[in-house]
Amino acid sequence: MSRSFVFENVNYDQRGISLSNKILMECEKHSILQTLYTTQLEFNRKSIERYQAARGMSFDSLLYCAEGQGWASSDKGEVIIKRGQFLVIPQNEAIEYQGNSRYPWSFFKVSFSGTLSKAVIKKLAERRMYVSVYTANKAQRLWYFDTIFELLSSHLNVERLLECSRLLWRFLSTFTQDLFSSLIEDCDDAFHKDWLVQCLGKTKCS
Repeated sequence: MSRSFVFENVNYDQRGISLSNKILMECEKHSILQTLYTTQLEFNRKSIERYQAARGMSFDSLLYCAEGQGWASSDKGEVIIKRGQFLVIPQNEAIEYQGNSRYPWSFFKVSFSGTLSKAVIKKLAERRMYVSVYTANKAQRLWYFDTIFELLSSHLNVERLLECSRLLWRFLSTFTQDLFSSLIEDCDDAFHKDWLVQCLGKTKCS
């Protein structure tokens, strides 16, 4: 499943999806899916709404600002997040964020879990304390998000979930250039290492 995705042509203001506990349990038990899988997806356009999670998020998350700007605050301090930058939100870490009233932001939030989730969060956070200006093809990055969303919105089976996992790896890799190489090098499980190598394969954005 693939189609063009251009942010300016998005015809919705808000959308979100969360996997059921049943599906999450299946992912946890699956030999490959257990490494990394999507738990929630969210998109908000031109938002100035304030979000507060005093007890933190249920899963590790990445929030990507596609347009406008916002701010976020945690026990690590406060930071401004501008277009093209992202926010790393570790699981259970108290967080508060909001769009700028003058320049409302449009953002994508991806939440995920798995045995390699913490390693991914750590690697992403190394870009800076909170944000990264590492640039990648914007259309491709958002195409990954949109395609994962469409797959998760359809009838789910193992094949679709595996494709979502592969695309999640590709999406996250657009935020840090050496995400795969370091995780593959540190992976002691040959079976999981082979899966990561497979995820390096190119995905055509059409």
